[in-house]
Amino acid sequence: MVDSSPHTADMDLQNGGQRRMGSASQAVQRFFLVGSERSGSTMLRLMLDHHPAITCMYESDFLVAHYQRCRDAPPGRYAWLLEKDWHFVHSGLRFPRGAGSYREVVEEFFRQRSQATGKTIVGATIHRDFHQLPKLAPGARYVHLLRDVRPVASSMVKMCWAGNLFGGALQWRNTITQIQVLQQAVPADQWLEVKYEDLVADPPGKLGQICAFLGVSYSDQMLRYHEQSTYDPPDPANARRWQSRLSPREIYLAEMAAGDALEGAGYARMFPPVRASQLERLAILAHNRIRRSRLRCRRYGTYLIVARRLWRLLGIRRPSLERRYEAISEAHIR
Repeated sequence: MVDSSPHTADMDLQNGGQRRMGSASQAVQRFFLVGSERSGSTMLRLMLDHHPAITCMYESDFLVAHYQRCRDAPPGRYAWLLEKDWHFVHSGLRFPRGAGSYREVVEEFFRQRSQATGKTIVGATIHRDFHQLPKLAPGARYVHLLRDVRPVASSMVKMCWAGNLFGGALQWRNTITQIQVLQQAVPADQWLEVKYEDLVADPPGKLGQICAFLGVSYSDQMLRYHEQSTYDPPDPANARRWQSRLSPREIYLAEMAAGDALEGAGYARMFPPVRASQLERLAILAHNRIRRSRLRCRRYGTYLIVARRLWRLLGIRRPSLERRYEAISEAHIR
């Protein structure tokens, strides 16, 4: 289910105005909530954001998505790209005046969020380009939310991000690999891994562990997030529903694509390890690509998909097309 008010604190940012670089403020403790998309990060973000001392920004991949193009460029280049980033536009953040580097801009975003909410522990949800994070926020802490690949891959198909569970599982495995590289670059005392299945089975226990990691006490307010969103309270059954909803073929495809990483993450297979032939793999990947295109055209409309693609090939982003695309995407996030 979608968060009916994902930008409540973000509206406070807009109403509160923009602070200038260098003005006095309390020290901000930064952390990143990292993990594969469709792993339950929105639910955990809402839980954390309801703590009296913790705030966690909405989807924040814009912090890292433009780093390679902007790290050595004038800050104005980053500002220009952010104007076209749907999540930044709806974040309530404002590009700071007086920033001299990309890192200073990112630091200012955390300060803006802290000022808007009155909280000094500020998090951001990141799903990609994880290797950039230690450069942007030295000393930050990391909460890795891990979830079984099989329901994640199924959810990716429903979101039209994959055409079959093989394709969705490949995306999950790629993300897990990137997160493992990030973990190796982060001191052990700055890293905490939490499994989605454990979180929904024992919310107070796991949230208490996260709070202790961030240096605060657990608050029952964290479990009242559903009162201000359309997300339901945590349900342990959600972690097991894939077992009855997925066909044996779907489970087989997910395990074929990511069974090694699945076992490495501590989850049990349902099928013995199998190595697909080159021909079978090519056929599955072709099916994934074709079905994903069909699903996307059905959801967004062929015109929107084709027009958006053509303009992007020309290096031009049409704001009207991007707004339509993101609005449809947001309406289907659950």
